[in-house]
This record gives sequence, structure tokens and C-alpha cells, in this order.
Amino acid sequence: TVAVVPRLLEVLIECGGDTAIGQHHSFYTLISNEEDMLKIVVQIMNGMSATATELQKYLGYWEKYKPIWEMDKDAYIRRYAKTTRSLQNFHDDLTKYRNQQANIQLEESSHLIKFVRLDCGFLKSTLVTHCHLWQQKLLFLLNSCGRQQLDSLHNTFRNITTELTTKPNTLAQLLSKIELLEVTKTPNRICAGGNDISVNIKNKSEIHSTKCEPLDDAESRILRIEEIYTMLTKFEVQIDPNETTGLLNLRPAWKHFQGMLLDAE
Repeated sequence: TVAVVPRLLEVLIECGGDTAIGQHHSFYTLISNEEDMLKIVVQIMNGMSATATELQKYLGYWEKYKPIWEMDKDAYIRRYAKTTRSLQNFHDDLTKYRNQQANIQLEESSHLIKFVRLDCGFLKSTLVTHCHLWQQKLLFLLNSCGRQQLDSLHNTFRNITTELTTKPNTLAQLLSKIELLEVTKTPNRICAGGNDISVNIKNKSEIHSTKCEPLDDAESRILRIEEIYTMLTKFEVQIDPNETTGLLNLRPAWKHFQGMLLDAE
């Protein structure tokens, strides 16, 4: 405000000048009583109010991306891992975040509202980072699932092979091995799985015992594992060399396992 701006007349009075000159009005009084000036002030205030309203509306435009940054990623992934998800569920969620990332990158980096220019570059960069994090966490979970199933299947082949190729010392051991062989040869009782994917985060290293349970068809199981790693490759995940080796050896191990069953019989 110009109310605090000193006038030369006031300075002269303080220095002992004629007090009559102090009858002149201040800048503030003169300006505040000027009709044209008041109109300009009103126009400025109305413009600022209208601009503030438009700015608020524009902030609402970015609300469509709110779940990306607002949702607790770790808590969501923990819930995600505890439920049974198909491979298609993973693909759909990963594609959703990849598409959102592409849409965010297409947004304008700056926006002009009346006399205010908004720089949206940092906001866009932050949202893209959130999309990356979502994809990374989902892909890490999928990779963990694939690794768990891959190791589990190899361990199942290895443990049953060891059990059936070890010479029994007692009649009870012989009967147990015969029972294991019969159960293993029964269709749909080779390896754990189903059409869906489920990961127990706390027990990723858990493996099957040599006891064979009612299990799914091995060929279908192998196909699902291969599909998991195909999807991981599609989304440019760097696969651990040990997993790559295990995947390449999976079908040969299955053929060797089938031959072992024939020999054991």
C-alpha cells in the first residue's frame, strides 16, 4: 500500500518547514478516492479471484491420477500376493500402469491460465516415477512367483527321483516307495499349481517334500512357468542367470523324470 510512502511535504514539516503545507492529502488518500483507480483495483481483484478459481479447476484435472500416488504400494502388493491371481491379472495391471505412464508423458508440460503460467514438468516426472514403481513391484512379485514355482518343480523331480532310486532297507520302506510310485504315475499328480498364481511372501524358499500330493499336470505346470518368464521378458525384466538355466533345463528334467518313473516301475 502507498499509505506508508512518505511525501516530501512531510519531510519538510519534520525539518521545521511551514506547517500549512501539511494540509495536503497523502498519496494513499488521493489514490483511494480516485474513481478510475478504484475501477482498476476492482478489475484486478476480480481477475485474481477468477484466476484462483481456474487454477483450482486445473488442479482437479490431475485428480484422475490420484490413485497412482495416494495408494500405499507396499500394502497393496502384500494384499495382492495373498490372493490368487491369474497371469492375465498381472498382465492387465502392468499394462494399465504402462498406459498411464504413456498418457502422463503426453500431458502438457506447461499450462497458461490468464496471466499465470503453470510449470507441470516436475509433477509429470513424479507421476511417471510412481508408475515405474508400480510396475517394478508387480514385476518383482511375478518374478518371485515364477522363481518359486520353478524351484518347487525342480525340487519335486529331484526329491521323488532320490526317493524312488534309493534301495529300500525294510519292507515298510519298499511299500512306501511303491505307493509313492503309484501316486506319482497317477494323472494330474505330479506338480503343484493351477491356472492361477499365488505367492506366500514369507515362504518363498519353501519346497515340496518327497511325499506326492494331489497335484496338477506337469506339462500344464511347465507351460505356466514358461508363460511367466515370457511375460517377464516382454516387460524387460532382467532374469537371474540361475533362473534362466533352471528354465532351460526344466523340460529336459521332466523327460528325465518320466524315464526314471519307467525304470522304477
